[in-house]
Amino acid sequence: MWKQKLCELGEGIRFSMFSRKELPQLLGTTPEFPKKLNGTFELAINVGDPKNVDIKYHEIISKGGKEIYPPRDEPWNMRSAMLADPEGNIIEIASDFWN
Repeated sequence: MWKQKLCELGEGIRFSMFSRKELPQLLGTTPEFPKKLNGTFELAINVGDPKNVDIKYHEIISKGGKEIYPPRDEPWNMRSAMLADPEGNIIEIASDFWN
């Protein structure tokens, strides 16, 4: 059986990650991985209250995340920050919209 990390996000939404060493067997082919910042997708995580963006951003940076841009108020009425995980995958930390 494959090892995976699974997260139930509610309302039938499931997020699952497989170990890279097991992906060839799952996919039936050997995938290639980006060597730098991976611009092929962005994972956006909503953390609710705008102050939570700063809290989560600094927590992730302290654990090895790489800054793309620090927390800021966006013109579309939300707070966001962008960083990359150690493998270069882009992650946005975002608040709920205000107004």
